[in-house]
Amino acid sequence: MGVRESIQGVIARFASLGLSASVTDVARAVAEETKIVDEKWVNFTAVTVINSLHKEAVMRVRKKDRAVFLPHCLRNAEECKAKIDEEGYHCARCGKCSLARLVEECEKNGVKWFIVGGGSAIFEIMKKHGPKAVIGVSCFPEAKLAIERLSEFKIPLQSVLLSKAGCVDTRVDLEEAFEKIRLPEAGAGGE
Repeated sequence: MGVRESIQGVIARFASLGLSASVTDVARAVAEETKIVDEKWVNFTAVTVINSLHKEAVMRVRKKDRAVFLPHCLRNAEECKAKIDEEGYHCARCGKCSLARLVEECEKNGVKWFIVGGGSAIFEIMKKHGPKAVIGVSCFPEAKLAIERLSEFKIPLQSVLLSKAGCVDTRVDLEEAFEKIRLPEAGAGGE
């Protein structure tokens, strides 16, 4: 059995469990099933599996009821002119980092966006705004935290891992992020 078939087997097994599978369990199963030992690829595959499990549920949520959380580490730390308050950074759209393009894509798609410094800020914003689905761009540790916390509340999500992690001047594959932001509504419910 090849890697692709092994990953499909893992996806099928966790799909039968529903949205309650933890990312830790998924990562462990992916590593065992596929014999992949490189932590980067195990993490990537685990997030891909979780995204597969949640994709249709996210698409059933109206775009206006979704929230996109972007990490402040995508900013050009030396030149950023964004203002900050309890809801995170407010992009000045100077074009010196990828956040302006991500914010523009969110607005074109009618999706709320927040640029935040970490997990605790996300959950405060969620309490205030009550999104019914979340799209997050982050490093794997932050994605894992969000996946596990949101699964407790049965909130579907899509994650995009940073292509260059770290805490300053990180990078993300913009097309992958745009794809998640652009997910269409499919029989969207809600208010």
